[in-house]
Amino acid sequence: MARKARLTVFSRFIIMMLIVGPLAFLGASYYNGEDGMQTVKDLFNQQKEKTSETRTNRTDKVDETATYEIRKLEEDLEYKDKRIEELRKENEKLRQQIDKMEQEKANG
Repeated sequence: MARKARLTVFSRFIIMMLIVGPLAFLGASYYNGEDGMQTVKDLFNQQKEKTSETRTNRTDKVDETATYEIRKLEEDLEYKDKRIEELRKENEKLRQQIDKMEQEKANG
């Protein structure tokens, strides 16, 4: 024989509050001359807007950080390119000096 499921007093209270709570809110809103359903809808829409604003702010921060990193890397690359060019010129100058010294040594 299947045993009948029993509800505890606390579970009865929770089920009753899930039903009575929203009904009481709607009744109080109607009594105060407000639209209870619209209030609930506005509450959920505000929550969605906050979530989308938070996501937008996060993506803006990520975009700013990425832009900053890109700018920093470009400046670093430009500095290194200039430094490489300076070292090449110095290398060429030193090679010319070595060639002159070897020619003088061979001639002299």
